[in-house]
Amino acid sequence: QIIRGLRSKPHRESTFINLDRTRCAIQEISGYTPTDATIWRSIRSNNLQRLTREFLWKCIHNTFRVGNFWSHIDHLEIIGRCHGCQVPESLEHIALECDVHGQSTVWQLTR
Repeated sequence: QIIRGLRSKPHRESTFINLDRTRCAIQEISGYTPTDATIWRSIRSNNLQRLTREFLWKCIHNTFRVGNFWSHIDHLEIIGRCHGCQVPESLEHIALECDVHGQSTVWQLTR
């Protein structure tokens, strides 16, 4: 385990950006500014269901197959754009910004 910890891991720019966004959101809501380590510990907490932990990890690492993921694959670039809005797709757009038919229904059902 120690040897694995010594290896340098590649850092994704999107991970840093999403950690900062997470930190800002937490600070805005609670007045507390968590460190990166605190954020990572929080999403690994056993108080969260495994699927929730995986979802949060993927959100921070930006690993969902949306948007730019498809931009370099011939004939599939169109998948990277929202069919309703014709803007580059992102998880944020899908969850918070898109006004496609049924979006408001989904949010009402989650309450």
